[in-house]
Amino acid sequence: MNEITSMTCFSCVVVLSTVAHFMFRRHEPTAFQYLWSQAVVLSLLGIILRPSFFTVLLILLTFNLSLVTQIIFYRLVWHDLRSFPGPKLATISQAWILREAYFGRTRFTLRELGGKYGEWVRIGPNELYTTSLEALYTIMGAKGWPKGPSYDSGITKGGLGGDSVLTIKTLPEHATRRRIWTKAFTPKAIVEYLPSIEIRLDEMISVIDDHVKQKKNVDLCTQLGCFVYNTLAGTDLLKNQEEKQRILTQMVRVVRQVGIVRNMPWLTPLVKAWPSTQRKEQHEFREFTRSMFLRRRNQGLGTQLDVFHYLLGEDTETGTRLTETELAADSTLLVITGSDTTRTVLLAFFLYILKHPGCMEQLQAELMAAPDLSHPRFLDFHI
Repeated sequence: MNEITSMTCFSCVVVLSTVAHFMFRRHEPTAFQYLWSQAVVLSLLGIILRPSFFTVLLILLTFNLSLVTQIIFYRLVWHDLRSFPGPKLATISQAWILREAYFGRTRFTLRELGGKYGEWVRIGPNELYTTSLEALYTIMGAKGWPKGPSYDSGITKGGLGGDSVLTIKTLPEHATRRRIWTKAFTPKAIVEYLPSIEIRLDEMISVIDDHVKQKKNVDLCTQLGCFVYNTLAGTDLLKNQEEKQRILTQMVRVVRQVGIVRNMPWLTPLVKAWPSTQRKEQHEFREFTRSMFLRRRNQGLGTQLDVFHYLLGEDTETGTRLTETELAADSTLLVITGSDTTRTVLLAFFLYILKHPGCMEQLQAELMAAPDLSHPRFLDFHI
């Protein structure tokens, strides 16, 4: 190409990248949409300009370099969040928080940033971290803000298109689903779970006793996970210790994988399409939770009182029932919230009392002396 043609082509590339940036700011593309657009641009350049292959690649490289430069400049200088303090790399790219999540440092890093920058910190091009309780009520309250794109990459979003209560974005639909879930966690419902809790607790204590008698190490993390999971689900799909360890370990890995990718949601389609061990584990975990739900559904409502007893029911205000895909998605959420978050709280509690023998002795004394264990003051205080 001669000099005039080259300058004209360069100007067109800059203009096109500016238009693309303007569009991407309002309609963020997925990874596949971006790759497809690059293929279309390559094809059009080849048809219209008929340059050499090297020239086409050079134009495409210039286009992307111009686009990246404009994005960085906009995020540093013109963005609505430019006045908030935070790491410069976090301001430029979401890859910064993705790296922290990959190395498992997110919670520690955010705490350090809060101490360094204050109550509000910019941790991404479009993300803020805050320690303000007032803001928490505004954002997460009954009339809170809409959920962002990171919820689209969750493991609790069903593979067949069903949303769990966690990934629903519209407030009316979320309110309907919450009413169904809320019935499962009322004081009356929890009292009804007590017989099942006692049975599962006896099972866990029996397993721990067997390990002690055989002088084997007790994996409290696994045992607590199975205890909480079996209690919430009301089923016993995990028949032996090896299977329990496999499923719970798999769950931890799957949750970690999703916790990393959700920081850059447009990567999710690529991760799902890429043949890998992680993709296989996510599929197996979804199938396991789906089989749990199908088995429980086939039993019917009956007299078995567990969380599924209420999830299989209907919303009292609208008469809405959950579809099979929605129940499958909520089953995954149920396993994770029961066997992961609740287990984590229990592990933290046991770790605390083991590190503080005085507190453990005080708690033991209160429990031994209390005629009615429904209101142990010391336990309520610490939990």
